[in-house]
Amino acid sequence: SWAAFARLGEALSSAGADFESLVKLTIYVAEEADLTAVERIAFEFLPRRSLPALEQVIVHGPGPGTRSGVQLEAIAFAPLGAPP
Repeated sequence: SWAAFARLGEALSSAGADFESLVKLTIYVAEEADLTAVERIAFEFLPRRSLPALEQVIVHGPGPGTRSGVQLEAIAFAPLGAPP
């Protein structure tokens, strides 16, 4: 799951944004037991002073990516004209 947050950081950066730009983050996990560990990792990346709305969902059965135990869906805001 650390890799998922690292990839999200790369995607944000390529769009001219960063983790402070997040307004909503949904974390999908395959196992309830993973929630605590994923939350701990999330707070390594998320800025404490501007946390996004955060939602955690346990997905039973295959999700959009069947090989991953953790999937992220993020909405970020970057002002118009912000360099990518």
